[in-house]
Amino acid sequence: MIRTTIRYVFIALCLATSASAADKIPAKFEDAWNLISTYGGSGDAIEEARRMASDLGSEHPTAGYRQVLEAHYIATWELEDEDRPTALHQRVLDLASEALASNPGLVQGYVVRARALLMSSNPQAAASEADRALQLDPKSPDAIIVRADISRRVGDFPAAANWYKQFIQVAPNDTRKSNGYAHLAKTYTLDSYAKPAERYALIAEARASYEAMVQLDPQAPWKLSNFAGFLNNEGEDFEAAERYAQRALKIREFRMARMQFALARYQKLSRSMTIMNDNAITAAVANIESATKISLSEALDSGPGGDSARKRLMLLLDRVSRSGSR
Repeated sequence: MIRTTIRYVFIALCLATSASAADKIPAKFEDAWNLISTYGGSGDAIEEARRMASDLGSEHPTAGYRQVLEAHYIATWELEDEDRPTALHQRVLDLASEALASNPGLVQGYVVRARALLMSSNPQAAASEADRALQLDPKSPDAIIVRADISRRVGDFPAAANWYKQFIQVAPNDTRKSNGYAHLAKTYTLDSYAKPAERYALIAEARASYEAMVQLDPQAPWKLSNFAGFLNNEGEDFEAAERYAQRALKIREFRMARMQFALARYQKLSRSMTIMNDNAITAAVANIESATKISLSEALDSGPGGDSARKRLMLLLDRVSRSGSR
């Protein structure tokens, strides 16, 4: 009797172990998900992720992995924030629902549904999906970061900051940790607008987060350019903005980084123009346009220039105009 009982217990444990192994998400799925999450705009990461997704569809036809990876790509790289759902938002929801119908324990299925709902201006429904993902896996970096994004969208910046910090702790690699710091920096910046009395401290927190972002992912040109944008506007450190814009341009030539380079140079000039004569001002503006390939008027009209930057450039343009009319 004892031997029989021991044999049944052993069989039950073997079955449980086998079921657990079957339920475990394949490493290939995690790798493909992370390739999509960390894509920097160049290279063949997306093509590799798609190959992995196709393989997973063949190897695990009822697990929903292929559908969720396709939904993740759309939600990350093709969806736009809209006031209402579009056909593309619905495509993400349909793919995720198809996957979850056969694999209701797939955390990332709820995550992509939350992302699509959030980006179609339905944060309440998005929060419900994110919470379902967190119930399945409280340490899921993907569930945590979408929960952070929801908190930021509804203006609960302290809660968002806490969620982003949790994400940084559990993110699977340095690139995704860097992404977390990027979101954290943006959150502190937004919070500084809502709390003028705490602006200095919050901007300092934002800058520290941006610095951590680039330390973890120093070859990401868009991150370097975004940091330069912060320094050109809220940070008001034009020397540093110029350095980070140039670092971005050394890695890749793109207009946003070039615009930040020009904004930094023109704003540096605006600070010293009161001690310069008309000829010197005119020559300096011409030199900056030659070096950056961006005219003062283009810099003034650029989207990346915030209100404070625009005000400084308006003063500079007024000075140049007056110099030319004399």
